[in-house]
Amino acid sequence: VAGVVNFIMMKNFEGVRIDAQTSIYQHKNDNAVASIIRARQATAADPSQFALPKENVRDGESTQVALIIGVNSPDDRGNITAYATYRHDEEILGANRDFSSCTLNSGAAFTCGGSGTANPARIGSLVVDVTGPGNTFRPRVAARDVYNFGPSNYYLRPDDRYTIGAFAHYEITPWAEVYADMMFMDDRSTYQIAPGGVFAGNFQINCNNPLLSAQQLSLLTACTPALIASGGNITTIVARRNVEGGGRQGETRHTDYRIVIGLRGDLNDTWSYDGYLQYGQVQYNQVQTGFFRTSAIQNSLLVVPNPAGGAPVCQSFLNGTDLACVPYNIFRIGGVTPAALNYLQTPSFNEGNTEERVASLALTGNLGEYGVKSPYAEDGVGVALGGEYRREHLDFRADFVAAAGLLNGAGGASPPVDGGFDVYELFGEARIPLVQDVAFAKSIQLELGYRFSDYSSINTTHTYKVGGDWEIIDGLRLRAGYNRAVRAPNIIELFSPQNVVLDGSTDPCAGLTAGNPLVATCAARFRLTPAQVLAIEANPAPQYNGLNGGNPNLDPETSNTYTAGVVYSPDFLPGLNLSVDFFNIEVKDFIGGIGADLIINRCIASGDPFFCSLVNRDASGSLFLSPQGFITNTSLNTGSLETSGVDVNATYRTELDRFGFSNAGGISFNIVGTYLDKLETVSLPGDKPYDCKGLYGTVCGNPNPEWRHKARLTWTTPFSYGDWLNDFRVSAQWRYFGSVTLDAFDPDPQLVNVGLQLATDRKLNSRSYLDLTANWTMRDNVNFNLGVNNVLDKDPPLVGGSACPTGPCNNNTYPQVYDALGRYIFAGVTVDF
Repeated sequence: VAGVVNFIMMKNFEGVRIDAQTSIYQHKNDNAVASIIRARQATAADPSQFALPKENVRDGESTQVALIIGVNSPDDRGNITAYATYRHDEEILGANRDFSSCTLNSGAAFTCGGSGTANPARIGSLVVDVTGPGNTFRPRVAARDVYNFGPSNYYLRPDDRYTIGAFAHYEITPWAEVYADMMFMDDRSTYQIAPGGVFAGNFQINCNNPLLSAQQLSLLTACTPALIASGGNITTIVARRNVEGGGRQGETRHTDYRIVIGLRGDLNDTWSYDGYLQYGQVQYNQVQTGFFRTSAIQNSLLVVPNPAGGAPVCQSFLNGTDLACVPYNIFRIGGVTPAALNYLQTPSFNEGNTEERVASLALTGNLGEYGVKSPYAEDGVGVALGGEYRREHLDFRADFVAAAGLLNGAGGASPPVDGGFDVYELFGEARIPLVQDVAFAKSIQLELGYRFSDYSSINTTHTYKVGGDWEIIDGLRLRAGYNRAVRAPNIIELFSPQNVVLDGSTDPCAGLTAGNPLVATCAARFRLTPAQVLAIEANPAPQYNGLNGGNPNLDPETSNTYTAGVVYSPDFLPGLNLSVDFFNIEVKDFIGGIGADLIINRCIASGDPFFCSLVNRDASGSLFLSPQGFITNTSLNTGSLETSGVDVNATYRTELDRFGFSNAGGISFNIVGTYLDKLETVSLPGDKPYDCKGLYGTVCGNPNPEWRHKARLTWTTPFSYGDWLNDFRVSAQWRYFGSVTLDAFDPDPQLVNVGLQLATDRKLNSRSYLDLTANWTMRDNVNFNLGVNNVLDKDPPLVGGSACPTGPCNNNTYPQVYDALGRYIFAGVTVDF
């Protein structure tokens, strides 16, 4: 279900206004997870990976400045208001918070884990030994030989944003006012994730490689004497983190333009009109660095003695297929050279352009002028009629290495997207006063609406609404409504090519041990032997491949929304306003993937051939070691979503002298809360729904508490000091999120997952945040504001990797739901001239 927030812009401003804001995060690192990290330091192959941040940190500084200038025309029939803004944000790393300075593993208690692509290098079941003399191998210990990737990730990206725009209008005649809106934005930000390298996959190594020591060669049992003598190759898993090269980054730039030119006015006392043309464009550019090219990795691992003497060289250099190749010596500590990094690290570029064109004309009228009204009402029927044309187009393209998926650790290829659609629409709305000013019906109104849309991509759709409003007496009003909405598939959903990318977070058949009953089940489901199942490696970082992509045959989503509510403002308590609204929203033909985790769990649980056919394991049985292992999860019209609940909004304002406190100022209180009654999903038509109310996790995604609210208390003080202090107000806000349980513990057969029922993730406790703000005015034209959010510096609830699905979860928590960065301090000033 989509919605619109209407912003009322200042279009008649006169004068000059300067607004400046600054903010910073402050956090005390005193989470109990620090003891876990210290314990991991003692056992880590590289203890420096598990460094703790300093106790008190201040970071994430942000500054922004805005300038607004407005002037009226000499005849007061028009205005031009222009603005310009600049904002700068500093980055915050996961390493700067103790609770994210190690990648947590789920279990009976949290432990520090990480990615199997680590440093020192992994070769098959061996790793380079940091303590051994020269080039030596030792057996790999899966739980120990991992890379702590969380600290390198940005919690907050560095960002610079510039905007400029203007609003202008001029009344030529009473029936014709010309207007124009112009907006421009340029935004540059950089993402950073952990260093790249050689992500665990199958590569060839030649058995006469001079970079291998005799000890290492003796442990590579696949290198037989014959292969050593002939210089033959073996295929084995190779993995190594590019710690020398630093994090993978993507410098991203968005440049937006929007221009609106229109004409509006009153045709007569009954009818008015508004017609406009709009053009908008978003240009996207990104440069990615720190990624290795997969073909270059392979070339750099096939190394032979230099027949001309000197250092060893690549086979591809000698045979002329790759004259730039430099050996990548991952077989000894300190063996990687800058020249090798220059060869392997390959920048990539991608760009895109989104355009929208709109032509719209609307008429509004009061039919009461023609006598069209209810016999029981004074006001006539109000109507709005119109039509609109829209054209949307997206063009995205990447350079060859990114488009072909040649970058190792990039999550998949970036194929081009080029598509668009047109839509023609007719719409009409009516507000019909039925009864006015009679007993028990101060006002009864009916609202009707209808929109017809003809899409070039999906043919025609129809949306409509009906609503009623009954004001029984002054201060008591009932309201109810029904709305049918339609969402057409967007360009990405329609035209994005199918492509293997990181998608799922679980593979129940990976990492099993003998005796586990799942071994036999997995063998039967995927036509493997028990030995092959036992050999399937689990990814220490819960990330598995999915085949994702668009579908040009999608149908639109449709939704039915039912609402009913009451608004009460009692006479006996002036200043109180209370509203309670029930909502029920159902979305049918939901557009999305079935869900990689749901697919594989459904296959294993039921053996349904439809789901099992979507699981494609590679030659080793893996779903992550190569692009040939994936779960097909392309866009479909799947099942349905349904949610219902109650929204509560209460406001109370009064002067304190009402309670006997003379000259004490006034207070106001507001609370906005939502009770979630259900949040049901039907994965496919015919399935039973499962309910994510009060749950979170690999199926339910973000935490969905039964109750959440914001409550604010404001005191308007009587304090003043000449022109220097006026209208001094202080506010305290309480933000609350209820507790949630991991979906794997829910008894619903579609959610329960015994393999994920780990104590660390069972429950995320509720969180309460206290925010304080103050603002005051000086000399009537200078306004100051000062505040602190999350005053008590509450840490977010933490989850381990098993309950941290890629996407909504990041750095051991859900940062879009909880305050993940600590205490937020801000100050600002607004000056009018």
